[in-house]
Amino acid sequence: MAISPNEFIYTYPAQNFSEIIGTIVRNYPEQAFYFLNVGLLREKIKIIQSQFIPENPHRVIAYAVKANPKPAILKILTDAGINNFDCASMGEIDLVKSINPQAHILYNNPVKPQKSIGSAYEQGVRHFTIQHYSEIAKILNYSNTFNLEELEITVRLRASKGTAKIDFFEKYGASEESTIKLIDHIN
Repeated sequence: MAISPNEFIYTYPAQNFSEIIGTIVRNYPEQAFYFLNVGLLREKIKIIQSQFIPENPHRVIAYAVKANPKPAILKILTDAGINNFDCASMGEIDLVKSINPQAHILYNNPVKPQKSIGSAYEQGVRHFTIQHYSEIAKILNYSNTFNLEELEITVRLRASKGTAKIDFFEKYGASEESTIKLIDHIN
């Protein structure tokens, strides 16, 4: 286990957990911390890989960086063969590319600053998610510098509220009718 402020890498199989906590509390009494169980994370990655992608070359696992953007986690995922990352900002893209320069980035924030589209493209991003015509216009503003034929543009489809307590229906995703129009417009 490496002990440094804020981050404690916990190696599996477990050492005496109560001793580890005692050491941390004694040495860093004012410091917040978290544990990363590297062994367990690697086991879970193997389970996902074995259940999700076998025998189908069209399936990929994409890690949503916003779920936990810790560099140690991104490194472990990369080392395990995960090469697709769902990013929502240039900060996330920069972080992933600093750890895995060959990563395939899915820029899935449906509302991106104009400048970030160009910056993302310069870093090799070719997958963009949209949910409105204004996002297509932002991408097309780069038509003189982008190779538009190599872009992959995905329309985020609005999901129904279902049993959710909070209704984000109007905020996230395009309606079914708008989705068809957006796809036609892209083509």
